[in-house]
Amino acid sequence: MFLSKIMLQTIAKTTSAQSAITRTVAHMLLGLNRLAMRLRLRLSRAFVVTQGIVAP
Repeated sequence: MFLSKIMLQTIAKTTSAQSAITRTVAHMLLGLNRLAMRLRLRLSRAFVVTQGIVAP
């Protein structure tokens, strides 16, 4: 009984740690996605502006 309780607690701890890691990774990926989208928007705008200046 006692042993299984300890085992269950350890399993619970490891799973919670893993889920925390996955959550952090997911948040990081989301942040990177948003950053990339912003950069793409800026780049496309800059490209349009330079195209307008270079070839009116």
